[in-house]
Amino acid sequence: MTCRLRVSCRSFVISEGLGLHAQDIVFPGDKAQAWLTDHALAEHGMAPDGSDFAAIHRAQNVLFGVWANTACMAAEGRPDTELAAYLSRWALLSDTETGAALGSLRATGMALYVLGYFHGWRLLDSWLAAPDRDSRVRRLLTEQLLPADLRPAD
Repeated sequence: MTCRLRVSCRSFVISEGLGLHAQDIVFPGDKAQAWLTDHALAEHGMAPDGSDFAAIHRAQNVLFGVWANTACMAAEGRPDTELAAYLSRWALLSDTETGAALGSLRATGMALYVLGYFHGWRLLDSWLAAPDRDSRVRRLLTEQLLPADLRPAD
């Protein structure tokens, strides 16, 4: 049972990392920006405001590290006031967002998800930063890989 659980957790880290990289894989370069501007904003009658959606998406992924730290702090039994202050300062969340985040982090099993998202994204971020990125994406989609198989690109 333990061995199967380890493989499952390892696969979870890779799958969540792949999910967070999906936008960059499907819409490389500025294609996501163009699609969102032409379809999502236009459909709702919104004019572009100059935001760089890819940069915002990347920043959100980096900030999952703050959520991961907060999950560890919560597991240590730190008080909600300390967790809220940490999220507010480092994840740049409003009071309303912080309350929702604490509710999510306190839910059974959610700390594992948060850790999986961040560490999966980080693992794949370095591994996909290689000249053979397309073949690496293909491997992620077609092979059974473990985190140890994903060595950082030189």
